Amino acid sequence: MARFSLIIFDMDGVLADSSPCHARAYQDLWKEIGVEGPRYDSIMGRPTGEVIREVTRDLAPTTGAGGAVGPIQAGASSRIPSERNRDIPRHP
Repeated sequence: MARFSLIIFDMDGVLADSSPCHARAYQDLWKEIGVEGPRYDSIMGRPTGEVIREVTRDLAPTTGAGGAVGPIQAGASSRIPSERNRDIPRHP
């Protein structure tokens, strides 16, 4: 009999729909940083950091070489969970 030390279940979209929670989190973020964000259905499934950089790009342009960002982007980006899991394979 095989033994496992870890089993990962991906229930989002199968057993649980987290879309309403994600939509609310984006709404709260847009309100907090004072921007009119896009509708959730146009951004769902995209990485959070990518969406925030896109939405705030015109509000806080980079300040020089190296990609330094302005205060609105920095404040919004601080709300993004660490991307330490970005190398985990994702299944469609």
